[in-house]
This record gives sequence, C-alpha cells and structure tokens, in this order.
Amino acid sequence: MSGRKIAVVHQPKPLNILCLHGSRQDEEIFEQRVQQLSRKLKGIANLKFISAPHELPIEEGQEVAMRCWWRNPNIRKLELNEIANSLQDSLCSLDSHKPIHSIEYKSLLQEWSESFNLIKDTWNKGTHSDGCSTSYDGILGFSNGAAASFLISSHASMNPTDFLGLRFVIIVGGYVPEPLGDLLAVAKNPKLLERETLGMESAPSSTISIESHSLPTWPIEIPSMHIFSPEDRAVAEIESQKLYDKFDCRTAKVMIHDMGHCVPQRANHCQELVSFISLFKSSPIAPPKNKNFKNKPCGKADGEAS
Repeated sequence: MSGRKIAVVHQPKPLNILCLHGSRQDEEIFEQRVQQLSRKLKGIANLKFISAPHELPIEEGQEVAMRCWWRNPNIRKLELNEIANSLQDSLCSLDSHKPIHSIEYKSLLQEWSESFNLIKDTWNKGTHSDGCSTSYDGILGFSNGAAASFLISSHASMNPTDFLGLRFVIIVGGYVPEPLGDLLAVAKNPKLLERETLGMESAPSSTISIESHSLPTWPIEIPSMHIFSPEDRAVAEIESQKLYDKFDCRTAKVMIHDMGHCVPQRANHCQELVSFISLFKSSPIAPPKNKNFKNKPCGKADGEAS
C-alpha cells in the first residue's frame, strides 16, 4: 500500500422541482406530457408531481375525474379553453371584471386556500404521492398551475419561512389570477373565510370584499423563467406578459415559442430549460442579479417564437 489518498469528487445532488399541473389534468397526465423534459433533466433535476385537491365533473370518455387548483366560471374560462384551444378569441378573454356572486366568490377563495395548504404542506413535509421524502428547490407550473405558482411566489416573497429553500419558479402559460389581493389574503389568513361579510359597505352588493390587507412588494425577486406563446388560444400572450411584469426583470428569463398552450419540448426549448435550472445546481444560493440573467433586458418581454 502506497498510502496515497484518492480524491473523491462529490457531485451535487439533483435538484427537486415541484410540478403543478393545469386545469383538467392531474399529476399522471402532466407527468406524461413533460416526459421529454424529464429525460433531458436526468442527473440535473427530478420533477415531482402532485394532484390538485379539487375534482371536476367527469366527462364522456374519462374514467377518473380531472382536477384543478380552483375553479370559477365567472372569473376564468380556462377549464373549457384547455380542452378546446380552437375556441374563438372572444371565448378566451380573461375578463376579471364580471360580477361574481358571493357564494361563488367565497367558494373560489376556499378552494385556493385548500390548494395552498396542500402545496405548502407538500413543500415543507417533503413528500409526494410516491411516498418518497424530498427537499424541494423550485416550482414548475402550467396554466392554472402557473397561476398557482405565481401566488406561491408572491406569498413566499412576504413569508419566506413558509417556503424555505424556494430558489426559482418556472411559469408556463401563466396569468395573474383574480381577485389577486383576496387570493393572497386567504392564503395568509384562512380565518378570513369564516367571516360572512368583509368590507361590504364599499363593495358591490353581489360580492364579498376582503378589507385592507398587505400585498407583496412587486416585483418579486425570486429568479423565474416565463414561457408563453403568441399562438396560445387558452391564455393570451398579453396575460402572460402581465404576470411576467410582476417579477424582477433582472432575475427573470423569457422563452417565447410557437407551439400554443403547452410546455414546449423541442430540443432548443429543453436546452433553455436545462440551462436555466442548471444555474441552481452548483450554487447554494440564488444567482445574483445582472449576472446570469443579463441577456434579458427589463421592459416588454419581446422575442421571436422558437
């Protein structure tokens, strides 16, 4: 024995990304639809999937109910749009100013509160449906799950201990959900839902209005990647742009593609995602501003679809 010591190189462990599916999907369907990306991330990151707690009515040809993170037809028409992307543009409008009956309004907030608690518990307990223990690093959300990812990011910017270790978010086909302030408020204080009327003096008679509550200081500084398409018939590009504007452009990256309402997975799309996620594999902290993201100027998220 020469007594020589052999240097052992410890490779960083793969990151773990919590994946939130879109409306009328579940964890199994979403996992199947991002298989190509999952293969490209082998050794870099593991995609972990959970199902939303709210079941939708079973439709013809379905054996199990699909799910969503919240539902309200008066606020969003994404449930239909996600299974019928060829609907007319007028049906794809995301009009947040329509009257909302108080029962529907409260139901929307209740559903998000339940979904928020599920995501929060999954994140902090580090478990998901396969029973494995996981420490999460980032979130990937699609459509309804992308809007949920934005709400989580907004909450974490105000309450970082609720999502310790959140280093990045990837938002695909996302939009700013309404009523934004109230959705954030009930996540922070579920007891608000126990009150029958809140600020009714200043609110329209058909709605419940949660009185003054603190909102996050936008833009959100959590590093983010925003993926959207001018060809998206379910979530208009301008809606995804509005969501992008809620994030600090110095730590935000944009991918614009031409494949519509989906997680794009051509070779160049996967490479961009792999490059973004890899930034966090070797560093114990989030990438600093104006370093890894300097290719993305502040302002409108312009770019050619790829």
